[in-house]
Amino acid sequence: MKRKNKTAGKRLSLLLLPFIATSLCACSEKQQPQSVNLDAPFSCKAEVTKGDFSCEILISRDSEGVWQADFCAPETLSAMTVKGFGESYAIDYMGLSCTTSVTQLPAGSVVATIASSFEHAGSSDAKLKTENNRTHASGKIHSGEYDLELDEDGNPISLTLGEGFVASFDDFKRE
Repeated sequence: MKRKNKTAGKRLSLLLLPFIATSLCACSEKQQPQSVNLDAPFSCKAEVTKGDFSCEILISRDSEGVWQADFCAPETLSAMTVKGFGESYAIDYMGLSCTTSVTQLPAGSVVATIASSFEHAGSSDAKLKTENNRTHASGKIHSGEYDLELDEDGNPISLTLGEGFVASFDDFKRE
């Protein structure tokens, strides 16, 4: 009788083993993403706040380092366009235009901060973490430590930097 119980116990163990292994694999932590893909051309709307300052910007990226930001609000900035061309930027405002080196822009420039964060998030230097179907890319750029949150499709949702800089992204379209 004891022999039958041992054999039945072994069979039951063999039957339960695949079920237990499958259950444990299904409960394991989601694999970390390999990279953030913001290399393709895209456009989006950004609502930015930094301390007492807030603005709305339409942003488009044509290729690495080639950006355009059209300010929509506040009204005092609504005629401003900032274009990035790798190592230089052109700023147009109400018919006045100037071109300057990226190094001449203030470290806290809204457009430079967003562009640098997006470029860095796609690099191998960015730290990636996934939780609740959201990916967080983080790292250090010229103006400080950033955290870029992306949805399950890899589209930016929000960007935070240091104390007080918050950007929310909407209408993200890959072109």
